Amino acid sequence: MNDTKFPSGLSDELSNKTFDEVFVQNPKLVEFADSLWVEAKTTGIFLDFYKYVKCMLGNPIVRAEHNDRCIQFVKNLGGEHIPTYLVKFKNKNTEHVS
Repeated sequence: MNDTKFPSGLSDELSNKTFDEVFVQNPKLVEFADSLWVEAKTTGIFLDFYKYVKCMLGNPIVRAEHNDRCIQFVKNLGGEHIPTYLVKFKNKNTEHVS
């Protein structure tokens, strides 16, 4: 499933990228899917991606790596608005967040 690709015609963040590429390169979207998407209301390629995210984040090591990417992403936002689902990563070191 790592090599499953999003179709063209979507946002630049998704078009023609594999699930693995999005998972590693876009912690904001991964956290959005993990925190806010509802499986019963998700369909198609997005349901597949949701299941991929949940499966990947079920591994504690992968979860810790994802959390570190989120912490770095929030730090890079600087003073810009931080989405509510990412606030938990504010003021965190690169220690693992649960």
